[in-house]
Amino acid sequence: MIRKSPVIRRRTGVRKFEVDLRRGAYRLAPAPLEIAAIVFLSPQSAGNRPLLKSLSKSDLLAKLAAAQAYAANRPEWNVFSKRTLKLDAFELYRGSHPLETVDILRRLV
Repeated sequence: MIRKSPVIRRRTGVRKFEVDLRRGAYRLAPAPLEIAAIVFLSPQSAGNRPLLKSLSKSDLLAKLAAAQAYAANRPEWNVFSKRTLKLDAFELYRGSHPLETVDILRRLV
């Protein structure tokens, strides 16, 4: 399905596949899904440390603002950021194999 989808170009120049999930074998959830946690993916290898590191509330807010610079300047940001503080937040480092990441995420949710 993705290979047959049109490619769109964002104003930033990023190219993305455009997939309409309302058609075909997929269907939308009947209600919004609950967010269980926030996980930031790190490009760094975990090395000798654990793959998953818990983030403090201040680290969470700083990472969110850095990742969402445009949104962080919107009036709705204060309400959004306060709601995110109710969630657990983590940074996930690269393991030696992708299945390590899958296992960690499965245990998390």
